[in-house]
This record gives sequence, C-alpha cells and structure tokens, in this order.
Amino acid sequence: MPKFRHGLVLGAIVGTAWALFTAKKTGADRQRDTAAYLDDVTGAVQDVSASAGKLQTALGHLLTQLQTTVPTVQKQVERDIADFQFQAQPRLNQINETLTTLQADAAGFTDQKVTNKS
Repeated sequence: MPKFRHGLVLGAIVGTAWALFTAKKTGADRQRDTAAYLDDVTGAVQDVSASAGKLQTALGHLLTQLQTTVPTVQKQVERDIADFQFQAQPRLNQINETLTTLQADAAGFTDQKVTNKS
C-alpha cells in the first residue's frame, strides 16, 4: 500500500509539473480568466435571484387578484344558473306535458292499428 501512495503522489507532482510547463496561458492570464468567469457566474446568479424575486411578487399579486375575483365571479355564475333554471322550468314542464300527450296518442294509435288488423 505505501508503494501505491508514493506512486500516486509522484504521479500527481509529475502531472502538475507537465501541465504547468505545457500550458499555453500564464498564471496571470489564467487568474484573469478565472476571475472573469466567476464574475460572470456571480452576475448570472444575481440575475436569477432578482428574477425569482420578481416572480414571487407577481405570484403574490396574482393570488390576491384571484382571491378577490373568484368569489365575485362564482356568485354571478350561481345567480345566472338559478335565473336560467327559473326561466327554463316552465318550458321543461311544457315539453314534458307535450311528450306525455304524444306518448298517449301514439299508444292509442298503435292500439287502434292492432284492433283494425284483427
């Protein structure tokens, strides 16, 4: 096991040295690039955070609007349904009476037809 550790440490040192000697950028360039990248990421995170705050505010306004609008609309719809039922009930009664009359007449017609055939 100690040989493996020594090999791992030696490999890490050699790999790091090789990467530093063959790198196309200097340490200062790499630091500037890393700093610029971190600034970009920080700015993006702040933008997302601000957008999330705006979304939360908008959802709060929407919830308030729904809480005030839905009960009013619900009451109006209930009134409209009751009004429709009130207006439609006499018509439905008339339709039911007409159907009853038609059924009675049809039953009498079929009874006469059977009697005439005999």
